[in-house]
Amino acid sequence: MSKKKSKSKKKVEANKKLIAVVATVAIVTVGLVGGIWYFNQFRSAERNIKAGDALLAEGSFKLARKQYGRAVHKEPARSEYVAKLQEAITSIVPVTPDEARALYSDYLGTLIHNARYNPTNADIQYKLVYELHDAAILTGNISYWEQMQSAANAVLDRLALDDPRRY
Repeated sequence: MSKKKSKSKKKVEANKKLIAVVATVAIVTVGLVGGIWYFNQFRSAERNIKAGDALLAEGSFKLARKQYGRAVHKEPARSEYVAKLQEAITSIVPVTPDEARALYSDYLGTLIHNARYNPTNADIQYKLVYELHDAAILTGNISYWEQMQSAANAVLDRLALDDPRRY
């Protein structure tokens, strides 16, 4: 009789181990799937764009700028995200000259960012060069002239030799 009890006891112990392994694998799988879902749902750039659009519509331009900035940081090559960020930056009315300078610097940063991620798009490249030219003319600041020269050299390096806008 003792042999029967020990065999059934081993089967019960083996079943407990199997159940524990299956349960652990199931918990890990659910955790991984949930983590991937969370990442796609709540950490995506689309979520930031939707939040930024809602904030922009209600007039919270600074908060919209933050949301669009996060989206651009997550997906830097999306020109439409950069355009939304530029719209938010230009919608903010600065209170002090320092704030105006910082906002303009941020705007130039978006132009530089867009030019970097779209190296063959002549319109984007020239938009940066023309903006720097206008800033240099209006302010007389030598740094804008230097930035314009650097941007123009970059345009010449990036555009094809047969591009009609290469002048």
